Amino acid sequence: MSSGMEMVTALLSAGALLKGGELVSAVYLGIEFVEQLLFYGAAASTKTRASEIGILEAAVMSGDSAIMAMVDEWHPALYEAGALCAAIATQREPEYIGALLRRPLEATAVAMAVTAKSSHLLQLLLRYLPPSNRGVLPSRSWKPGEHLRLWLPFWRLYTLEGSPLVSAAQNQDEHTIRRLLDHGFRPDWGTFKALAETRHTELARILTDDAHLPSESVRRVAYGDSCPLYTAVSNGDVEILRLLLTIGLNIDDNGSRYTAFQRAVECAKLDMMQILLEAGANINAPASGCFGATALQIAAIKGHLGIAKQLLDLGADPNARRAASNGRTALEGAAEHGRIDMIELLLQHGAKTTGNRRR
Repeated sequence: MSSGMEMVTALLSAGALLKGGELVSAVYLGIEFVEQLLFYGAAASTKTRASEIGILEAAVMSGDSAIMAMVDEWHPALYEAGALCAAIATQREPEYIGALLRRPLEATAVAMAVTAKSSHLLQLLLRYLPPSNRGVLPSRSWKPGEHLRLWLPFWRLYTLEGSPLVSAAQNQDEHTIRRLLDHGFRPDWGTFKALAETRHTELARILTDDAHLPSESVRRVAYGDSCPLYTAVSNGDVEILRLLLTIGLNIDDNGSRYTAFQRAVECAKLDMMQILLEAGANINAPASGCFGATALQIAAIKGHLGIAKQLLDLGADPNARRAASNGRTALEGAAEHGRIDMIELLLQHGAKTTGNRRR
């Protein structure tokens, strides 16, 4: 670590306040300075004059791909018009320029109009704006006029991104959903997550129609919580689960600790277990890193003896590794909860009483 980096680290650790503009200066000093300032919460959007250079623009102008990637990682929705000019000036790849063009806040404005249930504003925006499926989204409780005195408005904090259809699905507004679809907006991960939460079957049929799906498979973008399939299982909504299974979601996603199938086992929902198995769910999907569990481990812990028998008959591994943190093997889970009949069943199917299943 250089002496300059040591000094910066010491000052930040001691509580030095960031006033704005530090990130741009850090770009010219090197990636370690940028990383340290981002770690300590340096704001990406602190320009007070149009003539000032923003962090994304500075990163692109630097030509340092590592710095550009780091800024993208910390602020994936950040857009600056100057960055677009810098990308062209420095002859960045067309793919990068295309990605920049998809970042402006027009989609955010559309989502705000949808959340505010302002039909006339939405009509005005759709008249002039092309469809964009990536914008910073307001919370479902946001209202016009709120939070205007914060040091940064929500659309500069980049907390949650997605299609304006997310906001329309949260409102359960079929008319607005059809307007957005007709204008060219397309559903994304967050749209289907909101859809699963609303339990609105008719909207699910509209949004899972092949004509409205994006050309690429639906992937998690900026959502770190549960998969839409998991949510549908939690709600016991068989019809929406069936519809969601048609659109290419990862059936073994465990972003919420459990996969959809593991959640069905936990809730002892036999019909949903069968639907998911027929759709290709992995009966031996591994336990997620923290507090996770395989389907059989969950059944053993919960005492679902009949389900455990079914899982074992279908090939569930009685010796599958426990989660790396706060996990239990199937035998440990059964023993911890005093489930003698479950212990006997697992031993009959080859559960080992020795060995470390963490490897």
